[in-house]
Amino acid sequence: MSPRRRTITRYFLVFCCLAAAGIEGCTHPDSTIEVTERDFISLSGWRSTDLSFFGIRLGEDAAQARRRISELPFKSKSTPGAFNLFDQDLEVATIVLGAGQVSQIRLFPRASVYLAGQSRELFLQEIGDADSSLRRRLLGREDDVIVEQNSTVTSVFFVYGPEGVEVERSTMRIGWTSPVVMVSVKLVAPEKARAIIRAHAGAGSS
Repeated sequence: MSPRRRTITRYFLVFCCLAAAGIEGCTHPDSTIEVTERDFISLSGWRSTDLSFFGIRLGEDAAQARRRISELPFKSKSTPGAFNLFDQDLEVATIVLGAGQVSQIRLFPRASVYLAGQSRELFLQEIGDADSSLRRRLLGREDDVIVEQNSTVTSVFFVYGPEGVEVERSTMRIGWTSPVVMVSVKLVAPEKARAIIRAHAGAGSS
């Protein structure tokens, strides 16, 4: 076979692979990215559905997720439609179930000790600043900013639609005590297209 024909054949095979698996699916063709073992932030093209936390991933069958949870080195508390995981009385994650599968994974600051690489920095308080250079270095520019507020808690959500990630910074003020700030990261179903950046105020905001 001539060099030109070999080149054409290689391109044809690559095209067939992309057509069969989908271009997005070829980013990580081998397996799920386990976030306790690999620094997913340093990888390109990932989405929430590519990630797992101690083997649990979005879309996983609820019965299988329950079995995994029972084998984890955490205390678990079952609530309607969810499991709360604790490490030394500190909440690590909430696994939300819906329609017979895992529909959301919410990670709390305690989870950072188990994450790999720079993904741990997602839980630093500065990540929730409106113009955080750290957040944009790690995740890029957000698609949406949502603000929800009541008499004691103000929550700001930085939404990354196509990636299926929401970074939440909640500030709690009670009486004259110093505000309590917590950052959490939610893995949710990805959106299909990049949204226009916009800011929202929740129904309870003032």
